[in-house]
Amino acid sequence: MYIDYTAAILLLMTVVPLLTVAGVTAYWVIRQRRMGNDSVSEQR
Repeated sequence: MYIDYTAAILLLMTVVPLLTVAGVTAYWVIRQRRMGNDSVSEQR
């Protein structure tokens, strides 16, 4: 089976950063909710 490596690399280069951002955002939201610090988000 032939794999188009260029397409696979481009796909990884777009998917990995998106997953990283989504994971960090989810972690941040969960941590903020656990601590109960809603005032931090209101200061922006």
